[in-house]
Amino acid sequence: MIAAINEDEAFATLHRLNFVMWSLGIVLVLIIVGVGLYWSRSIGKSLSLVVSDITTTSSELATTINQHERVAKQQAVSVNETTTTMDELTSSARQSAEQAESSALGTEKAMAIAEGGNATVNQMLNGMINLKDKVRAVAEHILHLSEQTGQIGKITGLVTDFASETKMLAMNAAVEAVKAGEHGTGFSVVAMEIRKLADESKKAVDQINALVNDIRKATDMTVMVTEDGTKTVEEEMALVQKTSDAFNGVLFAVKTSFESSKQIFLNIKQQSLAITQVVEAMNSINIGAKETSSGISQTKVAIQKLTEVSQNLKDMI
Repeated sequence: MIAAINEDEAFATLHRLNFVMWSLGIVLVLIIVGVGLYWSRSIGKSLSLVVSDITTTSSELATTINQHERVAKQQAVSVNETTTTMDELTSSARQSAEQAESSALGTEKAMAIAEGGNATVNQMLNGMINLKDKVRAVAEHILHLSEQTGQIGKITGLVTDFASETKMLAMNAAVEAVKAGEHGTGFSVVAMEIRKLADESKKAVDQINALVNDIRKATDMTVMVTEDGTKTVEEEMALVQKTSDAFNGVLFAVKTSFESSKQIFLNIKQQSLAITQVVEAMNSINIGAKETSSGISQTKVAIQKLTEVSQNLKDMI
């Protein structure tokens, strides 16, 4: 009887103990669930705030990135347009340099031609000076010849006078010979021969005078022609001198133009080199702008993905 009672009590005690254990387990589970819910709510709120902050920041970053992307694209377009313009400017500068070089070469040829022309004009001027000196020398010789011709005229005049006097003396001698009769016959013959000689001398002198007059006329004409030639040479010299001065002016202008063209060519060449360097720099900037735009696009995609993940996480919470 006692054993039966103890067994019933033991089962009852065990049953109560199981009940207590289950009750404690349920309470513990409830406590754990409550604590878990509390912590999950607290963590969820914090996580929700973090996700909200991430979403807001992502949106702001997306907006900023969009602005940066637009600016980067605009910069890339501007740099590209600037590069194109600089390329065109480089081409224009190259053409200008070629034209300036061609102009410098043409001016150099013109300068060589002008120098040759100036040398030719100087030779002509020197030749005219020599011709003037020769004409002056000829004129002096002609004047000297005219003076000598005048002296010959004077001498022939004296000879004419002597012939006339000799003729008169011969005539007087002939008269005296006639008066002398037979004794004057020989003297009469001599007087006649002297008279003939005087007549021939007078004829010769007349011929010489005629020749002297012709020479004098020719000399006077030559002197006049020489004077005209001298005047013509002087006028031609003045004209050649003006031509030489004009050539010198042209040569100076051509030299100045050549130096200017040469300087322009050097300046354009330097500008072309500088523009080429600018184009290279713009190309580098263009490449950098494209890389920046590409990086911004990639960042934009990453931010969009982050925004989507944050939104999904927020929806899950």
